[in-house]
Amino acid sequence: MKQRSARWRRYWERACLAAAVLVLPLYACAGEFGGSVGATTDYVYRGLSQSHGDPAIQGDVHYRGTRRWVVGAWASSVDFDNSSRGSAEVDLYAGWDWSLDKDWDARVGLTHYFYPDANAQLSYDYDEVTGSLTWQSRISVTVAWSPNVTRRTAGTARLPQGWLAKHEQATSYELSASQPLPWHLSAVAGVGYYDLPNVLRADYVFWNAGFSFAVGRAQVGLMYIATDDVAKRSFGYAAQDGFSGSFSWRF
Repeated sequence: MKQRSARWRRYWERACLAAAVLVLPLYACAGEFGGSVGATTDYVYRGLSQSHGDPAIQGDVHYRGTRRWVVGAWASSVDFDNSSRGSAEVDLYAGWDWSLDKDWDARVGLTHYFYPDANAQLSYDYDEVTGSLTWQSRISVTVAWSPNVTRRTAGTARLPQGWLAKHEQATSYELSASQPLPWHLSAVAGVGYYDLPNVLRADYVFWNAGFSFAVGRAQVGLMYIATDDVAKRSFGYAAQDGFSGSFSWRF
């Protein structure tokens, strides 16, 4: 009964978010559709590889309304050591942007992350509320809070299954910067701190630096991504430092 109840709860959450994706564009009146398709040599999120160091295919489709609402869905292939999280990630999101003055912009958003083919015995699906403040489209500060993160640390000789946090709170703090350069290049960098549930004993720092090249609808990026020793001890191979390249085509 508990498994059936949890399954129906997940279906209900997804149905509500899917309804939001359909209804908000109507509220926004007129707008336009957009999106992207692309690939990366390693799908890294907050310093941790989501594809076990292997390439991933990614895509996005969204609708942006005239009242500055945006709703959409983003997806990527994934590969975790623990196959219970499945082979795909789908993110449903909604957000609202507005300008504070000629230099400052703000955004709030809601994202539901889910893994369609995951093992139903332990749901890794979670929700996240984000808020960001951006100066001249160059420097951004973002805070993201989740009420229901499920994470497991890498196993050790003493604790082969690792520490498990199930549907607990987590907060991420990030600072990112982008500097336009000649020849369609931009230098990009970022640093963040992920405050995970206490039971994991795995709060960690992550950072990145690299370049992006954009011409027309195409964009190519090369980033060096790294984490601190806590992440490496807690998440093993997923936290290894290294380069990641990406290509995307916007439509």
